[in-house]
Amino acid sequence: MKKKIRIYSSLIALTFLSTSILCACTNTDTSTAAKTDQSRFYFHAAEKAADNKRTNFYIDSDNNLWTWDSVYPDYPYIGNAFLPPTEPEPIMKNIKEVVPTGMYNDLFYVLDTDNSLWELPTDMNPSIPKKKLLDDVAVPNMEHAITDNGDLYVWGDQTRYISGMVGLTKEEMKTPRRILKQAVHTDLDSSTSFAIDQDGYLWSWGECQYGELGQGEAYIKSSSPTIIADHVAKFYRSYDRGEPTMYALKTDGTLWAWGYNQYGAVGNGTTETVSTPTKVLDHVKTFTCTACPSNDAFDTYTNAFALREDDSLWAWGYNDEGNLGNGTTESAFSPVKILDDVAEIETDVNRQCETFSVNM
Repeated sequence: MKKKIRIYSSLIALTFLSTSILCACTNTDTSTAAKTDQSRFYFHAAEKAADNKRTNFYIDSDNNLWTWDSVYPDYPYIGNAFLPPTEPEPIMKNIKEVVPTGMYNDLFYVLDTDNSLWELPTDMNPSIPKKKLLDDVAVPNMEHAITDNGDLYVWGDQTRYISGMVGLTKEEMKTPRRILKQAVHTDLDSSTSFAIDQDGYLWSWGECQYGELGQGEAYIKSSSPTIIADHVAKFYRSYDRGEPTMYALKTDGTLWAWGYNQYGAVGNGTTETVSTPTKVLDHVKTFTCTACPSNDAFDTYTNAFALREDDSLWAWGYNDEGNLGNGTTESAFSPVKILDDVAEIETDVNRQCETFSVNM
């Protein structure tokens, strides 16, 4: 019988927060938002000055957007997380999605039912007007979006490394600007950014120190999107607290890797930084990477797992606590087969792990 492998997360913060938000809302019996579906909740982590408040959002079945505040103690993940919240109130109509934003961001974004993307202040300050950013948005994200025709637009901090945008004023940075056509997938963060276009080309731009951009140099500032690989089906980034490792699964089943490689996360048999995409395995049908905590340290390091077409499971990378399942606690610098007859592998959205289980 084939085995199903699940990579488990060591983080419970998101589950904890979602449960707390649900309790905070359902204990407030004053609105439609109190009788609802947890999947429609959105949590925004922007702190409101000395009040230590965080904003919560909810979209009801009539596409009304509701908001209310929750108040944290000094350490929100310890003990009873929430003090009594404010009451939910409706703030917009015809909203179908709230776009997640980063920690302490003082703006948030919503997608209208007509697919227009809007920017709003977290504290709903009436002196700051709601601003429409783009029409015909297919894929909304924080500070970037893909429109129906595949145009990739960026604004805010995402303009910092783009040629012709480096000298923009703070006000000018608020205007979306197109940087790529025919994009179908993006993975953008504060320094290293990637996009796959409809022809399967993988583009990168930004700044890196350990070859993460895959442009041939360990340290580079790239001011315009540059093609680094072709025939790419999926792109993966390890979400380490340090420097990440990047992976690309091509349409022919080959897996390629590059970037930070201290514990062999690239899988090329070394621990040296890899600054161009390097082939690691053939005949790969599924891949996942997870960031595992190191012993007695805040940093995390990458474990990589690949399921091949013959249903064998391979692993490599950081292994101080036996995370790879290869019978040792030594990091693996190249892929090592750890199981046969595996049906599928999966990891949770937090991209962090402690161990994995086998369901027979």
